[in-house]
Amino acid sequence: MSSTYLQNHALSCEIELVRNEPNIPWNAVILGVWNSILSLIFPVQEGYLITPREHGWFNEREFWYDLQVRHITDHKRQPFLVVICRTAPEPSDLTAGLARWTDHLELYMDSIFGKRRRPGRAGRVFGIIANVRNATFFSYDIGDDIPLLIFREHDIEDLPAFHLVQDHERIQNLLTTIRRQHH
Repeated sequence: MSSTYLQNHALSCEIELVRNEPNIPWNAVILGVWNSILSLIFPVQEGYLITPREHGWFNEREFWYDLQVRHITDHKRQPFLVVICRTAPEPSDLTAGLARWTDHLELYMDSIFGKRRRPGRAGRVFGIIANVRNATFFSYDIGDDIPLLIFREHDIEDLPAFHLVQDHERIQNLLTTIRRQHH
């Protein structure tokens, strides 16, 4: 790949800042990093809109921050990509907590897209769990009885998450694939 988000100097510096600087507001930095990456792949000039959200469940004390990507057309305003940004410590074992986060993403996507099992509502949407500098990609079929599915690239490469720096080409390719497939 000739160019990825890491070629953007400001973005590259912010990614390096995460975890290397103990007294920074991680929530803001992580949201800013992902907003910038998404803006490069899904530009507003082409009708994409990225909106931030903050949410949490009643029984949890911490909030989850997410970005929703929508392609604004005359007949469509529904998001097709949800990126949940986690600010919990970056685990040494990337599978630690992933099942809980995956369950949360699936429940959250159910709340956004409504009942999934109604006929005539088929469509594919995407989700990403971004934990500090790691990202796990999922697809979600609305209108089917299929659970949230991790992208096969994670299984092929035997990686539960891709690293923003080490796997930048893979992440760029996956986001580009999502952009092509969302229609």
